Amino acid sequence: FTLAELTALWTLAYEGYFIPLSFTEDQVRRHIDRSDIVLPMSVVGLADGAPGALSFAAVRRDQAWIGGFGVAAGWRRQGVASRLMAEQLVRLESAGIAATRLEVIAINPAREVYRAQGFAERGEDMLVIDGVPAGPAGVEAVDLDADGLAIAHAAIARTMAPTWRRGMQTLGWDLAHGGWAVGVRRGGAVVALAVGWDTPANCLLLDAAAEDEAAAAHLLGALARLRPGRSFRLVDEPQGSPVARAFLAAGGTAGLTQVEMIRGQGVSR
Repeated sequence: FTLAELTALWTLAYEGYFIPLSFTEDQVRRHIDRSDIVLPMSVVGLADGAPGALSFAAVRRDQAWIGGFGVAAGWRRQGVASRLMAEQLVRLESAGIAATRLEVIAINPAREVYRAQGFAERGEDMLVIDGVPAGPAGVEAVDLDADGLAIAHAAIARTMAPTWRRGMQTLGWDLAHGGWAVGVRRGGAVVALAVGWDTPANCLLLDAAAEDEAAAAHLLGALARLRPGRSFRLVDEPQGSPVARAFLAAGGTAGLTQVEMIRGQGVSR
């Protein structure tokens, strides 16, 4: 399939989804590249030669992530999703994959499809938080290069292991292709970090972490000064994390709840 065909299929597969997920060709290519999606190990569902279902599989060593999964509206509730996931797992496990994970919106009926295929929930529920950050003045952000980000990413305690989109391999790609990373220091050490991507609509927070709620509040204050008046969207944020608590206390709103699900073993930071 060409990139144009995959983009059209992506749009079909996510038609009527809980949030708009219509991608351009450039956005699909970026998603494939930054996530390490392996197209020969991914699956397209066909009926009479026409594509109507899609599963994108990303692979790193013996770990995999489903980075896109959907069925066209006219094909839904006919068992297609179960067959698609079953085929995807056969391909991954025959290639030596030890664990496969994905994220799903908590109220999405597909959650039951994944459970039936052997996936189980892992960690806390995760929030999508939107808002204009606010926090105490007096602490400035410091720019982090790739090495500095990697050190802080490994050092800052988290309430659960980062999702695939928040792993260092993904964030390293982001930093090399137009993203930015900042931290706030306390006693000489970086105690909070944020990785962002500026879009015309808002600032996407690709990752954020803080040692405690005070550090998270200082991070939000620093972000407010870096991008005055701009709205931020933070995804995959564990609901009990210092960053989630600080952002919600500062007026952010949680519109969606997601869960991470895993089949197999081996997920780490």
